[in-house]
Amino acid sequence: MGNGPVRRMVGRWAGVLPWLVGATLLSLGLTGFPALTMAGSILLTLAGVHQFASMHGYHVPRSGLVRAMTYGCYDVPLAFYVRHRGRGLLFHRGFDEAGGQLADRYCVIALPTECDEQSLRYTEFEPPEDSRLIGIVAVGDLRFEHRRGAYVDAAGLADALRRAAGTASAAGRDPS
Repeated sequence: MGNGPVRRMVGRWAGVLPWLVGATLLSLGLTGFPALTMAGSILLTLAGVHQFASMHGYHVPRSGLVRAMTYGCYDVPLAFYVRHRGRGLLFHRGFDEAGGQLADRYCVIALPTECDEQSLRYTEFEPPEDSRLIGIVAVGDLRFEHRRGAYVDAAGLADALRRAAGTASAAGRDPS
């Protein structure tokens, strides 16, 4: 199973921890330790600025999550772009011709280095011709977070990419 559930739990607590530590330092400081009061006040202020920025659409780092630029986003996007280990990846799913519904898997496509978010927006998430298929990932393998921006679970993304690379190498494609 890996350490995915542990990473998710740590990611959730990482958002609460600055508030708890700041409030604790502030309350201890009010008992006669001015340095602790100052440290608690600074920590609470920084946590507040971080949350305010993320609530207003600024993409700030969030522990355990990777920022995703989505297209056709409902609970599960039709396509999304992420940067993972220094390279751009496009996850794209289309309609299943037989059933007339959305496919239950993403094609993972490695993008060329000059391809960025703006060029994908311009082409409505169509990959450039010099892109290459890495593999296939089931939609259920990925968890999305849509509060304060679009994010995908980092542990689930890494596990899904490992499986996609494994299916690609088994099929004789180059997974790198």
